[in-house]
Amino acid sequence: MGSMHTGLEEAKNGFQRLAAFYAERAKGGVGLIVTGGVSPNNQGLVFPGAISLDDESKVAEHQIVTQAVHDAGSKICMQILPGNPPFWYNPSLWCEVLEMVVAK
Repeated sequence: MGSMHTGLEEAKNGFQRLAAFYAERAKGGVGLIVTGGVSPNNQGLVFPGAISLDDESKVAEHQIVTQAVHDAGSKICMQILPGNPPFWYNPSLWCEVLEMVVAK
């Protein structure tokens, strides 16, 4: 399933709602889900308050979605998408985010 920003991420109970949304698609037979863009830091937010994964305290929220998709029999890939051009060209930021996710 191609990348799609649903807006659920920033809504009330957003991660639980997003988990349910993606799990339904996984139950329907989708083999791989690519999330909407997630910023690796606050400087790269697409808009103020947009979803990010910029420190370890946020990993548990993202795992709600991952676990729901895995439990429904599919795979999920987070699209790391910094909103500001200077961050597109900084590989160290990408590595920091990936290390956080893999470590958990």
